[in-house]
Amino acid sequence: DEKSKTRLVANVYANAERCRKLDRLRTQRRELVSVEPPSGGRPLFPLMALGAAIVSFFIMIGTFASGASGVGVAFLLVTLVFSIYVGVKISKRSGYDQALTRYEDAQRKLEDVEKKLRANPPLTEPIWLLVK
Repeated sequence: DEKSKTRLVANVYANAERCRKLDRLRTQRRELVSVEPPSGGRPLFPLMALGAAIVSFFIMIGTFASGASGVGVAFLLVTLVFSIYVGVKISKRSGYDQALTRYEDAQRKLEDVEKKLRANPPLTEPIWLLVK
């Protein structure tokens, strides 16, 4: 009778641990499923705006060197506007890439979690049938 009690307690602890593991896997699966893919398409690199900023910068330097400071200030403003535009576009592109990487990692992890869940099906038989 003592052996049966010991076996029963061991089975209860083993099944409780198994239930905790399955609960952790299900929680992890819910978290991974909630990661959404990035919306829209990947923003393009602002190559033309970058080229315009570089050309405007050199024109600005040339006008300041020649003494035409009024025109130089205008090109300074144009250079600033193009530079800010390039910075914002590159930032958006970087954010998209990070979101895409996060989504792809979540999909890979989700596949692993699904495999683990399939390998550990939930306990279906009553606990007293496990005691022999």
